[in-house]
Amino acid sequence: RAAALGATAALLVGGGHAVEVPFGINLFFTEAAEGSSFNRYIEVYNGGLFIAELDQFAFPNVANKPTMEGEWEYWNSFAEGIQLKPGQVYVIAHSSANETILARANETNDYLSNGDDGFQLVYGNETDYAVLDSIGDFMGDPGWGWTVCGMEKATKDHTLVRKSGILAGNSGNWSMSAGMNADDCEWIILPKNNWSDLGKFDGIVNLPTLPPTTTTEEPDDVTSTTTWMPRLSEVDGGLPPSVIQKAPPGKDMRWTYVPGSEPDDSVLDDSASGASPAIGWLLALLLVLSTAAGQHR
Repeated sequence: RAAALGATAALLVGGGHAVEVPFGINLFFTEAAEGSSFNRYIEVYNGGLFIAELDQFAFPNVANKPTMEGEWEYWNSFAEGIQLKPGQVYVIAHSSANETILARANETNDYLSNGDDGFQLVYGNETDYAVLDSIGDFMGDPGWGWTVCGMEKATKDHTLVRKSGILAGNSGNWSMSAGMNADDCEWIILPKNNWSDLGKFDGIVNLPTLPPTTTTEEPDDVTSTTTWMPRLSEVDGGLPPSVIQKAPPGKDMRWTYVPGSEPDDSVLDDSASGASPAIGWLLALLLVLSTAAGQHR
């Protein structure tokens, strides 16, 4: 599922009111393990454009059958002052897990799922929040665990790894994420105590299309129809300088403007069709003169 962030902030209902998720925020679960003994963990990935302040997020859960269907029972906050950069993962593990897991853990929590406890990843506070992702649901006791990719009780005695082509969370739609078979689900199911993918995710940072905005501060050689677009690499949080928004072939001329720079630092699309009017008139005049000269020979 190639979900992408839109140009405006998303409104996702999760708590008492709809919560506005800031543009460029895109955290989701990429791994969850329930193995022997206390070998349990969940992994969160930042697939957004900006650094995420984790104390603005939480991972609430229910234990077995929830007290009230659809609502969380336990509100789990991330450690304060933690930042997660784009492309990084954050691992929450049981404090008594295997040393291999703990070596990659960023924090511990002793109330992780034993297969039948639903978890959500949310943005906001206990009253008002937006659901970004979920593993399991809050709709009742699933028995030993949930069916994933057609495999019964897959959330117990297995490690779930998100497919690398998944670009965003399921917004609380667990059944869609779990799918019906190995092809339409969002997960890869590994055997119990297989932690080979722990601490990494082969995903990509989500690149939304930014809407062009017209400006009156145009250089002399830009027509009135020209629009300016911010270069993503200059946005706080940053992306590689090679990531530049440009017009597709055959479309109107677009400039890629670096905020705070001079116009001559901008990049003009080579395939742009909006050539300068002065050049157009000059070419037309030369054509007329050439034609006239040929007729008088």
